[in-house]
Formats: sequence, structure tokens, C-alpha cells
Amino acid sequence: MAKTRSKNVGKSQIPNKKTKKKGLNSSADVRKTKSMEEILGVEPVELLDDEEDRVGVAAYDQPPLSPDSSLRFLKRQDDIAVDFGYFLAADKECQNSISKGIQASPPVLRAEPVMRNLESAFKSSNKEGKVKITMDDIEEEVAYWKSAIVCYVLGANPPLAVLEGFARRIWKDKVDKIGMVSYGVFLIIFTSIKDRDDILAGGYIFFNKKPVIMKAWDRNCNVKKEDIRTIPIWIQLEDLELKYWGQKSLFKIVGQLGKPIMVDEVTRERDKLLFPRILIEVSMEQEFPSLIYFENEFGIDVSVVVNYEWKPILCKHCKGMGHNSDDCRKKEAKKQEWVGWKPKNQNATAEASTSNQYTALQNGEDYELQRKEDRVTDEIREEEEDRRLLWKELEGLRTNEPWVVLGDFNDIVEKGERIGKRAHFTPTAFRECTIKCQLEDVKYGGSYFTWNNRQQGDDRIYSKIDRVMANPSWLNMYPIAEALFLQEGLFDHTPVILTVYPSLPSGRKPFKYFRMWLSSPHYQKQVADSWKGSVVGTKMYQIVTKLKRLKPVLTAINKHGFADVQGEEMRQEKEVREQYAEKHKVLISFLHQKSKLNWIKNGDSNTSVFHSSIKERTRHNRILSIVNAQGERVDDQEKITKAFLHYYKELLGTSMIGRQRVKNSVMKEGPLITTTHAETLMTDFSKEEIKAAMFSIPRVKSPGPDGYGSYFFQDNWDLVGDETCEAIASFLKSGNLLKEINSTVITLIPKIKCPNKVSDFRPISCCNVLYKVATKLICSRLKNIFPEIVSLNQGGFIKGRYITHNIMICQDLIRNYGRKESKPNCMIKLDLQKAYDTMDWDFLEEMLHAFEFLEKFIRLIMTCIRTPRYSLIFNGSMHGFFEAKKGLRQGDPISPLLFVLGMEYLSRIMSKIGRKEEFGYHERSAELKLNHLSFADDVLLVCRGDFKSIYLLMQGLKLFTNTSGLTPNKGKSAVFCSGMEEREIKRVLDMTGFSRQDAPFKYLGVPICARRIAASDCVILAQKMTKKIKYNSHVLESNHGPP
Repeated sequence: MAKTRSKNVGKSQIPNKKTKKKGLNSSADVRKTKSMEEILGVEPVELLDDEEDRVGVAAYDQPPLSPDSSLRFLKRQDDIAVDFGYFLAADKECQNSISKGIQASPPVLRAEPVMRNLESAFKSSNKEGKVKITMDDIEEEVAYWKSAIVCYVLGANPPLAVLEGFARRIWKDKVDKIGMVSYGVFLIIFTSIKDRDDILAGGYIFFNKKPVIMKAWDRNCNVKKEDIRTIPIWIQLEDLELKYWGQKSLFKIVGQLGKPIMVDEVTRERDKLLFPRILIEVSMEQEFPSLIYFENEFGIDVSVVVNYEWKPILCKHCKGMGHNSDDCRKKEAKKQEWVGWKPKNQNATAEASTSNQYTALQNGEDYELQRKEDRVTDEIREEEEDRRLLWKELEGLRTNEPWVVLGDFNDIVEKGERIGKRAHFTPTAFRECTIKCQLEDVKYGGSYFTWNNRQQGDDRIYSKIDRVMANPSWLNMYPIAEALFLQEGLFDHTPVILTVYPSLPSGRKPFKYFRMWLSSPHYQKQVADSWKGSVVGTKMYQIVTKLKRLKPVLTAINKHGFADVQGEEMRQEKEVREQYAEKHKVLISFLHQKSKLNWIKNGDSNTSVFHSSIKERTRHNRILSIVNAQGERVDDQEKITKAFLHYYKELLGTSMIGRQRVKNSVMKEGPLITTTHAETLMTDFSKEEIKAAMFSIPRVKSPGPDGYGSYFFQDNWDLVGDETCEAIASFLKSGNLLKEINSTVITLIPKIKCPNKVSDFRPISCCNVLYKVATKLICSRLKNIFPEIVSLNQGGFIKGRYITHNIMICQDLIRNYGRKESKPNCMIKLDLQKAYDTMDWDFLEEMLHAFEFLEKFIRLIMTCIRTPRYSLIFNGSMHGFFEAKKGLRQGDPISPLLFVLGMEYLSRIMSKIGRKEEFGYHERSAELKLNHLSFADDVLLVCRGDFKSIYLLMQGLKLFTNTSGLTPNKGKSAVFCSGMEEREIKRVLDMTGFSRQDAPFKYLGVPICARRIAASDCVILAQKMTKKIKYNSHVLESNHGPP
């Protein structure tokens, strides 16, 4: 964040008179703030009370402190307070002494500069004939050494030649001269003071895994090695909410580990939002916990995972650095004498690595410290040739026997496996090799990218070049295997651990209806006998009881005829194949002898692509280990279950605190429910409508907790149809719903290729079919009135509106972005964090009332929303049971429409903001008066590229957040600017907390470009299609075995 100071520091005051604030007339009226949390504390002016308005504006009158100045300011305030207290006490004592006629000395402020000057003034020397050196005498020499640093390697004493080669290798032309001032202590002069400061601020360098201690030279600098008891190290905090990324909060949190020194520039400037990075000073002998806790603003304990980029290794025997007690040389009984020998033209080598993620270093291997560019080029060519030879060797080794290959392949399979601003992708033979050999990745976890080039800023590149791959035979032999890629630490590659689990403990297997049971000769009679038994109770209770009573009957049918249906099918297929092979062998022999043909060969056994895909999906979705809330990776199934249950109970089982109510003045910005709409919604449903809804549910959809999918009801409609219709109609008319009907199973689907945390899985709700039919019927009425009450800005799940409309509008808005002559415009692409899971129930109920739905209809909707109970299902078993207090279920037919209903509040807020005089529209949407665009939870905010307009949009967004519970994900939300000054863009980024991005970007799955779309923009899509086509073709070819 750029450092700025107000011209009126300390002069601005909050007026006592309660006058209505008219808003900020220009961007200069708004002070630069540290984060979105501060600026969004202000809501649209006309919606605020005067008191809240004054509090919000007061925040802008406070000048910001920089990360460096804030600590000095606090310390200076404490020193002034103590010093002034002493001064007042001394002054009072002096006055008392004078009043009594006693001679007294006047009080003196004890501030550090004053005391230092006094101490120097009263010092004297008894020596005579001394020569005094003045500042003028040393000025020239001080200026010469001012750009130098003093450094030494902690735990090692490298020769000058080695250290010089090491320094010039990593800092290149920034180094001017290098000299040794004492044994193991070096003085490195840089070409400028700026280069020196960049090196010192860039992070701590490691020489052969030992830290290099560096400090700037000054006239009082000690050039001897110090007895190091404390050292600075960089740490990273995982999954820390962005509101705690301020320096004051970070220093408090990490203060438990050591003395905070600074945050790195990337964290301070909010350029990357993966994790905050802080430099702290720690004791050599202290513990280094992987988890720390702090109490948040609501009094709740929050856990934070700590990653140490480097930890000191302290020998317990000699108390030395850089080795442990097992490797300590001082434990040797007999002292050895070492003789040095250096042959001619011998190059000094050293291993270079760094703990600083953004410091420029080479690739982390043993480097020859020589300057021969041609050798590097030759090595690259040789490396590419070696890789081609390796792929050929692998293709020659392929086999149908179990086969696993692991290591550094030094190549990637697809474009997404290498990222970085300067990263490029060129298709190689490696992908073809993996397809031909039928090698696929063993399920993996930990770090997705396994190598980085340890460069700084835009030069940094991450790649997935280390893999553990196996063929289908190996994967079938070890179906429960996982490759865990650890953090690279001091290396540029990540270590990997391949774990083969013997088996997974079988948990509670849920009942599931299978259509194959229809083929049983006993099915029709036994099902009919069970169903026709009388049950006393409501229509809903009767059908629930009959479904429960039918489960043992169906289980018995499965046990007697279908217990091992796959094994039985395989045995029968084997017998038939053996008979066929014998007959076919006779025929081939006859044809061979008759026609003299020698090219006819016996076919190999066929493999099923279908079964392979099922097994691959099962392996990918199986959860073998997970990182829990404490930051520990656990592979015990009970601990994995506990981690997931804890997460979802916290996510869904807690309600929003301090929520603002829906404002009727905002809802009046658009149409409401009419009498005709209300009558349409409350009309009774016919049996034909209920049957149509039942048969519209795809048969392949997963069943709910009762295990009965739509297959059962569709196959047995003549038997169960009438009672099913009566039960569903009774709920829709009375609004009474049994808890068994609204129970839900959450199945976990990985959101990313390498899921490590619980949050890396997407929860999909599997509802019971009876409930889904009821909500589908409600949706059939709602969707007819939504086009009339939902703003045109919303394109998702509305009849007559299509996703292509949003895509075309977005493409038109981004046109000409990046051109120098373009007018200032801004687009903000929002990503709402856990959108469906965090929507507040009270907010939805208030929205239904604000739309003026009938009370009976509101009760029906809220019964559907408020009564679900959840269980989790993963690894084939059901786990836990808990209730929710917020959120909409992904998998419930009514959830998308209710979500759109909630998002309408944002649309109407933005509509109100758009009519403010100080708001400026986007250049290409001014005629349409368009300042936002939505497709369900995908939101675009657009406006003129000035701070005030963007600030107003953020105010509206904050009001929506405080009311609905939906919060933008700052790590995934992005700002796109065109024609704006860099200073203004900087203020916008600081205010929003979002990252800046440039076109092209993806919107609704389609690449959006400011220019004509190029072939390179569609590379990933083409790769996905090509990969599937080639994989299936090679699988089919493999049915004939390797050549």
C-alpha cells in the first residue's frame, strides 16, 4: 500500500451538529483505508442514521500508518507518556524545593535523544596529547562502504572463493566487490544502496542449508561473528481470514511465537492472497508449534496453521548450528586432521536455496559457480533429448503386469500444471507416452505443484513435474493408495510419500434400491404383499412407514439372488468365453491351413472402458487423508469423519450474528407479488401434475437417506402411485412435513484436482424423492411469476433468460479494455464465498414478506428450508447426524429459485445506488443504466472508473452482505480497470481487498477477451477434449495388448 499522509493530520474533527451527510463529492474527500472491512462499514447515506454516518466518515479523517511507522508511533507514544510523567513529578519536586529555599536543578526530559546528547557532552578523557578524528575525516570512507553488507554463514566458514561465487551467482551484476574481513566474515559491496536494501528486504538466504546472516554496514558496525541466540525466520499462516491481514492483527497473532519484525511486501501490498507472510525473531531453543490460537472480535477461539519456511537445527551436544547431535563432530573420540587440496581449474560449488518465496534464486540444485552460457544451452538441449529417450524407454517397458513409475519426469501433461506470468506450454511426447502406457496418476494429496524456480515476482513459475503414476493392473491391486506430496522446504522439489492402505473400515452402509431386483420372480408378489398392509396415520406417515417396512423384503431378495451379481456375471462370462475360444481355435486352425494366412492372431481378453471409468472415479473421490482444523494431516477414518463433521456443523449449524433487516425502501425499487400471482401459487395440484413431476426426475439421480430413487416409484407406479400423490398433496396443502421426509445426505465432491482440506470438497445434498417432487411442484408455479418480479439484471434460472445473454453483455463491456485512449471504466467480478451454504434463513423469510407473498405460502417455503437434518456420506458409508441453521441445499430443486430471490435484494440496492448523482455508469452501459449483472451467484459490478463510483458499489455490497450473510471471497474476486490512473487503481485495490486482473478471464465457463478471441485462449478447452478422445482411443487399442 502506498504511504500517504493527510495535510490536516490531527486537525480534522467530527462536528457535533447532527447534519445529514451528503456523501463524498470527490475521490479526494475519501481517505485511503487499509481494507474493505473499514470502508464498507459505511452504508449508502440515505439508508443510515446520522450517528452511523458520522462514525463511518470519521474513519476517513484518520491518517493511515505504514507498517514501519505504526510500531514506531506506538513506542514513541509510550516513551512520551513515561517521560512526561517523570517531567511533571520532577518539576513539582523542583518547585517545592525552591519554595523552601533549597537550590534545585530544573527537570530534564528523559527522551532517548536528549539523554544520549547529555551523555556525550559530559564524557571526557584524561589522556593528554590525543588526536581527534572528526566526522569530516571519515566522511569519504563511510560513503564508500555505505552500500555494503556484513555477512557470515551460521554454522559454516566457507572460503572466500566459494562465497564469492555463491554471491555473484544469485545476485549477479548487483555485486561490486567481495572481501573477507575476518575468518568466516565477509563484506559485500553492492553497486547502489537501493540494491543493498532490496537484498536485505528480499528474505534470508541459505548456503548449503545454513542461513546467511546479513546486516547493513554502518560506521559502528561490528564485523565479528556474534553469539547468535535469536534468529529471524519467515512464517506463513494458512487459511487466515483477510480481515486479520493488517499488520497490527498479524503482529498480535505471531507474537506468540516470537518478536514480529515485518510483513513481506507481497502481503503488505495485498498482491497475492494465498497466505500472509511475516518475519519474526525467534529463540534458537524454543518450540515451534504448527498450530496457534487467538481470540477473535466475538470472543471465539480461532486456530491458525503455521508453516515455517525454515527452522534452526541446534545441536544438543555442542550447542552449535546447522547440525544435530547425531552428526556432531565434537562427539568423535579421536580428533581427525584434514588436509586441503585444490587442483588446477577446479570450480567451487555450493548449494543455493532460500526460504523467501519471492527471492530470485536458481533451481535449487548443486550449481557450478562458473559463467559459461554455452554450457547451460548445451545442457538444456541434452536434457530435452534425454527426456525423449526416456519416453521411448517407458513405452518399450509398458506391460499388463502391475507397474508403478514415480519420480521427476521434468515435464507436464497439460497446460494447467504450469502457472506463472512467464510460464509457457508446448505439447511434448510425455502426454502421448502416458496414454500409450496407460499410466495415470495415483490419487494424490498435499502440494499440487511439485516444483518452483524460486524466482521473484512475475518470474516465479510453479510446475507439476514430479508424479506417481501406475497402470490399471497396479491400481486394481492397490485400490486404496495415496501419494502425498509434502512441502518443498529448502528444496525446489517436493518430497513424496506413497502410502498403500490395507483396507478401509466399513462403516454404516446405507440402503439403496436397485432396479435389477425387478428380474427376480418373487419381486412383484413380495413387494405387493408388504405394501398393501394397512397403516394408521396421516397420508405422509403411511407412505413413510410402508417404505421402511419394505426395506427388509428388498434386502432379502438381494441376498438370495443378487448378493454377488458382478462375480456371478464374470463366472458365467468366463465359461462362455472358454467355450467360444475352443470353437474359435478350431476355426482359425482350419482357415490358416486352407488359405495359408499367417496374420490371423488370437484376440486378447477384452477390458471394459465403462468399469475402468467407474474405478477411476471411485479412486478420485475416495478420501484417504485430510488436513483438519488444527492443521494436522490425519489418515485415520474416525479422525477424518470428525474433521468433516466439525467443519459442516460450524458452517451450517451456526446462525448469523448482528444481521441487518431487509429494508422495505429498497424492495419498493421493483415489482411485488400481485393478487393473480398469489392465486396461482395457492392452487391445488392434480394427480397428473404430481405424476409428471415424479417421472421428470432422472432415474440415475442419487437417492436420499431412505435409499429409494425415482426408479422405485416409476417402476411400481400402479402399486404406489395413488398413495404417493395423496401424501405429497397433503403436505403442499397443510404445510406439515415429517422429519424423515426432509432428512438429507451430503455427498462430498472434490472441487479441485488435489483436495487437502475439508473446504476443498463441494457438498451436494441428496434429498428424498418425495420431498423433491413436492418442491419441484412449487417451482413449477414460481418459475411462471419470476420473470415478472426479478430484475432483468439476473439471468440465472429465470424462464426466457439464457446464459448467452450474460456472456455477450460481459464481452461487450470489456471491449477496448487496455487501450491507451480508452475512457476510465471499471468492472468487478465477484465470487461469493460458500454462496448457497451461507444464505441466512431469516433473510429469506424477510424477503418473502417484502415481496408480499401470502402467509400460508411463506410458511410452506420456510418449512422446506428450516426442517432438514444432515448426514455425511463418503467412502461408501454414512457418518454423523446434525441440524442446520442456515444455507440452501445444492440438490434441492427449490434452492436455485430461492437463491435468485435473495439476490434480487442486491439488484434493488444497486438500482438505488445507480440513481445517485455522484455515481457514474460504465461507458458502455450508461444508456441501459446497467451497473451490475448476475447469473445466480456469478456477479459483475460495473461503473465509471472513478473511486467514488466504485466506493458506492462497495457500500451497496456491504449492505447486502450484512443482511443476507453472503460475503465476497477476496481471494477469488477481481478488479478489471481500463483508462484509470495507477494511483486511483491502487486506492481501489486497497479499499476492496480484491486482486487486479487483466483480460482474458473466464466468465460462466467462457473466455472473455478485450480483443478478438485467439486460438491460444481456448488451449485448455481443446486439451481437455483431446485428452478424452486420445485416452479412450488408446484404451480401445489396449484391448489387443501391447505390440
